[in-house]
Amino acid sequence: MKLFRYTLLSMAVFLSTISSILLLGLLPSSLKAQEPFQPYFASLRYEKVNLRTGPGMQYVVEWIYQRKLTPVEVVNKYKDWLQIRDVEKTTGWVRQDQVTSNRTAITTTITLLYRDNNVDSATLARIEAGVFVSLEKCVVAFCQIRVKDYQGWIVRQHLWGIYAQETLN
Repeated sequence: MKLFRYTLLSMAVFLSTISSILLLGLLPSSLKAQEPFQPYFASLRYEKVNLRTGPGMQYVVEWIYQRKLTPVEVVNKYKDWLQIRDVEKTTGWVRQDQVTSNRTAITTTITLLYRDNNVDSATLARIEAGVFVSLEKCVVAFCQIRVKDYQGWIVRQHLWGIYAQETLN
């Protein structure tokens, strides 16, 4: 019976201490509830970027990207490592300094480049699927892009690298 009372007393002290810590906000930042990560699109900063199986140099290099400004979706973060996903849905980890906020996209189908942001405007070029483009601006249904010597508007749903409701200025 003594042991039972001692256990109850210990438990009461423990719960009281935890309550005080929570009320005073003394939890270390690593234990506090964190806001959920908000995914975003970005691009790879360098010609060669190692995609690793986990967030650290000790993890195996699973893939090597070999194109600067490849668009990626950043889906998670751990310290200075970002978990990314590419257009082919390959997922892995890269160091944060390997990624830039410059916005690019990839055409997902054969599409037309228009002078203005409507399909009734003049056609400037026909763009094949899989072409990397720089995003300049995106409005409701169109994105203004640059590819080689061309600049114009493309139907947004023909691009991977921008969210359906995202605007870009």
